[in-house]
Amino acid sequence: MWSENEYCIKVHRHVRCSTIVKYGLLVARTENIGDYIQSIAAKQFLPRVDIYLDRDNLKDIKYTNDRIKVIMNGWFTDRPKKWLPSRVIEPLFLGFHISPHIAWRFLRREVIEYLKQYEPIGCRDIWTMRLLNHFGVKAYFSGCLTLTLDYKYSVPEREEKIVIIDLDPSLKRYIDLYGNIEIKELSHYIVKPVSPQIVRVMSSRIVKSARAKNSFIRYVGSLLGETLFSIIDLRRAEKMSLEMRFKMAEAIILEIASAKLVITSRLHAVLPSLAFKTPVIFVHPNPTDPRFSGYQEYIPMFCPPHRFKRCIAEIDISNPSPPPNFDRLQELKRNLIATVKNFLELGS
Repeated sequence: MWSENEYCIKVHRHVRCSTIVKYGLLVARTENIGDYIQSIAAKQFLPRVDIYLDRDNLKDIKYTNDRIKVIMNGWFTDRPKKWLPSRVIEPLFLGFHISPHIAWRFLRREVIEYLKQYEPIGCRDIWTMRLLNHFGVKAYFSGCLTLTLDYKYSVPEREEKIVIIDLDPSLKRYIDLYGNIEIKELSHYIVKPVSPQIVRVMSSRIVKSARAKNSFIRYVGSLLGETLFSIIDLRRAEKMSLEMRFKMAEAIILEIASAKLVITSRLHAVLPSLAFKTPVIFVHPNPTDPRFSGYQEYIPMFCPPHRFKRCIAEIDISNPSPPPNFDRLQELKRNLIATVKNFLELGS
């Protein structure tokens, strides 16, 4: 029925054969470098990248005859009502996260049926795993693929520096008290966002220009102002090339790998820190955020902003503790790597 050099897969209950394997990489057109760190985590395993695919628009793809192997990792999605991958995509769902804000719009009947074709779904967090199980989709906690960044990126020699990534500026003064150690400030924003002070001032002017007296209308007006500046930030970020975005992401990865300590409000600075066994303090107001479920046992210190001064006082800056439960974390990483390799080797 098929020639020996053809490879056939079942897609949407139909058998499709192809003699060519292509490799696709998901990218997200956002201003968040964390999205590109997740892309790099998948890219490190691919023999090559034949096509870059928009994470939020996987339906319309130029290749029509070739099958495209794609690691479906990351945050999904900005377009929940339209998301459904093309039939030419052969996916591996690993480190897959569904945003709680769009979950009920995302999990339409056709999406659930699609996911069932590729069970079990490897989820980035326990919340997503339970969500999919609730909808009858077999899923498990795989962890995030960024936990494997040390697969390609070798751990350089530790430097006497603290790397700060998107920490509230008002908290930095507590770190400065320790002196005698380099502090390197980085950000996950591709372009520096419009200052919050400017946003507040301009939003206030928008409200005043509308002469709004009703408190609700004033509130809506301020939100419109904030939304406007968010759009401006995104448009500025879109002008940067994909190559430059990846270079920025790689630079942050290497800074994390060589740091003595990382202090951050970003999940995708925390998880790469765990990959390189870099001590990390996660500063975030909500420890119960669904995105963090499954990682609490590996994060050395989870600190809400209002307790930051006390958190810093409790640790030895000169010799911070590495991530706990590292043996269990290593097992999680080995399983991620083995799953990716098996997927890429099958039929290649």
